[in-house]
Amino acid sequence: NANTATGTPGVVGVRVSKSFDSPVPVCTLDLNRVPTWIKRGQGVTVDVGYNGLTQRIFTGFIQSRERKIGAGSVNCMGRLWTAFRTVQIGQRDVDGVTVSSAIGTILDYVGLTDNRSLTIPAFTLGTASSPVLERMPASQMLQMLMDIDGCRIYELGSGQIVVRVIDELPAPTAYKTYTSNDNATARVLEGSDREDPEYYRNRVIVTGATVTEGSAPDQTSRTITATATVVGSALVQPALPTGTFVDAEYNNHLIDTDAKAATVAIRQ
Repeated sequence: NANTATGTPGVVGVRVSKSFDSPVPVCTLDLNRVPTWIKRGQGVTVDVGYNGLTQRIFTGFIQSRERKIGAGSVNCMGRLWTAFRTVQIGQRDVDGVTVSSAIGTILDYVGLTDNRSLTIPAFTLGTASSPVLERMPASQMLQMLMDIDGCRIYELGSGQIVVRVIDELPAPTAYKTYTSNDNATARVLEGSDREDPEYYRNRVIVTGATVTEGSAPDQTSRTITATATVVGSALVQPALPTGTFVDAEYNNHLIDTDAKAATVAIRQ
């Protein structure tokens, strides 16, 4: 009850935000007051609904508090916050393990041991090299591993951590506008789309691990390289002379096979 000055504080407003680019959910609870028993690090769940029917939209921890006269806010971060802190973790040898296992081990290390769904292609690291993740933040390690197959990480309102491949392809149809006063259910009232005029890359070169082949003393080394070219380079803006390309390079030393490098080039 937001009008009661004693007992449990009243909730005046709830704001929840999350996206693929910022995978840690953020929640702000506006309260009529912030009592002393609300402390940083406490667990928070937010259920929204009516008539006894609710949906959990946030699970996380209190990050900070803001107190004013007769009001205040509690700022909260989702469970993934423990993986996206800037604290570095030690070097990890991932030779001979699958990407799924390597990701799972990192999540275990930062305390995300339960309530998760990892649907990741079965690519074994170290096929032709000895990959090691140097000392870096856990989020950076996760990103390098997820980039191998185009996986994304996100968090559901229930607190479940999900890692899976999400193909970022254009929608098959354009946005449409619908409206009706005869239907009480939710409906789309307006929509639009926008092209990115700066997206003009039409060739990607993927480089990564240096692979040592053969037996000593006749060993040779080569760097994995693959190229993907978009058909229809005439559409590139600004227009380029025939036979030229706008190149972009992508580097990930965990990718140590030609086949995997080729799939990354196509995806990029």
